[in-house]
Amino acid sequence: MEVIVIGGGYAGLSTGALLVKKGFKVILLEKKQILGGRAMSFRDDEGFHREYGQHSHRLGEDGPAYAVFRALGEKIEFVEAEYPPGCYYKGKLYPRPDSPMKLLRSPILPFRAGIQAVRVLIKMIRSNPEQWFDKTVKEFYRRHFSPIPEVEDLLDLFSFTIMVPKADYCSAGELIDFLRRALRAKRKAGTPKGGSAQVIGKLHSIITTGGGEVRLGEKVKEIRVKDNQVEGVETDRQSYSARAVVFAAPVRELLELVSPELLPDSLVNFARNLESTSSIILEWITEEPIAQSGLILGMGVPFWAHFPTIEDPSLAPAGKHLSVFCWMMERGKGSDPEHQKESEKKLREHIENLFPKASEKVLDERKIIVPVQNGALLKPKQSRPFRPKIEETGIRGLYLAGDTVSAGGVSGDIAFSSALLVAEKISRDLSL
Repeated sequence: MEVIVIGGGYAGLSTGALLVKKGFKVILLEKKQILGGRAMSFRDDEGFHREYGQHSHRLGEDGPAYAVFRALGEKIEFVEAEYPPGCYYKGKLYPRPDSPMKLLRSPILPFRAGIQAVRVLIKMIRSNPEQWFDKTVKEFYRRHFSPIPEVEDLLDLFSFTIMVPKADYCSAGELIDFLRRALRAKRKAGTPKGGSAQVIGKLHSIITTGGGEVRLGEKVKEIRVKDNQVEGVETDRQSYSARAVVFAAPVRELLELVSPELLPDSLVNFARNLESTSSIILEWITEEPIAQSGLILGMGVPFWAHFPTIEDPSLAPAGKHLSVFCWMMERGKGSDPEHQKESEKKLREHIENLFPKASEKVLDERKIIVPVQNGALLKPKQSRPFRPKIEETGIRGLYLAGDTVSAGGVSGDIAFSSALLVAEKISRDLSL
């Protein structure tokens, strides 16, 4: 066997598909009985499309996810119906001010604040992200502008577009890089038709029809290393030999499979101190759509909401609708049961405030605690230059992929970018 891929999420599936496309023999090992990782997707017995949260791909056809499919000679089919995104601020819903003209016209911002907000946006777009990865968005703002309270609130909204709800711990470089890319993109985000199942299914098909294998319910127990060269892996079922192994999961889990003594101190320290995001999600089923809106982001509160079936009715049986509400929990408290209860209470209060009496229309509810939503919170010390590179294991033939490594994009799209880098690196290394 040439390559073993550990993990069946976006990163593992993309890496496996790209390597198969390049002619390598690949076995992908996933410990769960379902593919997708944090993007897992399935239809229940009643015909509802269920996901572990909600997933779209930033920048659509210009983003990292689509770049993977382009390299595979495929494409992602995005929903065509686009509803305007919303902004939830101080208990009210507003159109999201996501362009200079909308900033000037937004009722959220007094005239003077609107003028400064436009200047902030232009300043960010014209800045070099490399100079700001290790600084926060709040630091960027206060370095260049005299603070206005409403603009500081707006910075939280800007930061939330890369899934960091507060500007005082969001990497300015990450946000600047995203804004610059978004300015050039035809669309800010693309939602796959049929949900993430389309992406997962196509990647899986490319692997298996191309001669690769995908094995579910098989847990890797150890990555074998000899003389600083990877030899293969041991699972709970059997032993595999391989010329290369790709670890496509959050890097903290790598320490369970490889002795930390074999890894660079910098990688071990990053893995042990890795800060992820966590959240609580409520998914409601109703007979009528709760809102005719695109993604709603909180401004000053870590709340978001999405209504997938108004864009893609195929996600539910006829006459039924899905609504997804999320509250991102405080840093470091996602595993605390008391904080989970408190977060759920806040989430329900804000839903009720935004959509009074909507809860009375709910036919069914699913609650999900998401202990790891984004593998790496995009704070300064976890921004791209500070995350480990794909070959940073120091072990020949052992590579990293996923949303906790140094690759372009934000949130789950980092996984796709990392897959492109890993596939190209392995192709070069194994051909030597």
